Amino acid sequence: MHSAKILDNNYNSIEGSFIYYLHEESKFDKVSFWKYYNCLREIALQSINKGIDRDVSIKINVTYRFILESILYHFAPDDLYRIKNFPRKKYNLYLERLRYAVDGYFSGYIMDESAFGNELKNPIA
Repeated sequence: MHSAKILDNNYNSIEGSFIYYLHEESKFDKVSFWKYYNCLREIALQSINKGIDRDVSIKINVTYRFILESILYHFAPDDLYRIKNFPRKKYNLYLERLRYAVDGYFSGYIMDESAFGNELKNPIA
């Protein structure tokens, strides 16, 4: 699936997208996470030559914010929201990946996958 479509699906919480699983099923789905992450990397790489697009920027910002808020709610002791299959021991590594992908889009610098080490491997790369 094309990266723009994956981003659109997440932005619109379409069934099968990472945002859909977080929002509708309260589930951390690793396959859809990596699709979302890799689509951000591809869009970031494309933006190096084309520049950033306002509509794409909004979609990246909204989806990234939703993921961060979902994780915050998961940890909030007074909130009932809990994410099934949450990668408690490696969630910081997933967040690191997202942060660098989002930063890469806005800064024009994409980190090589090898820079992340062996603790969390990108199965799609």
